[in-house]
Amino acid sequence: MLSCVMCEMEYCFLTSICSDCRRIRHLMNIYSKKSVLNTLEKCLVIEKFKDKEEDAEKEEPGDETYIKPKTRSEKK
Repeated sequence: MLSCVMCEMEYCFLTSICSDCRRIRHLMNIYSKKSVLNTLEKCLVIEKFKDKEEDAEKEEPGDETYIKPKTRSEKK
């Protein structure tokens, strides 16, 4: 019983990679490694950013020291 070479989380009996990692590897062979990794990173980063925005909205407004600068149209 060996751990998966890619994710190192699943245990494999007959192969060196688990079924999930085999699927990812298959997609990398079809498209390209760079393309698949960029797509995964783009999707995951967007999700993390949305989660952080939601957490920021839930927090109570505290002592905010940032003052938004006025634009030219607001100065008139």
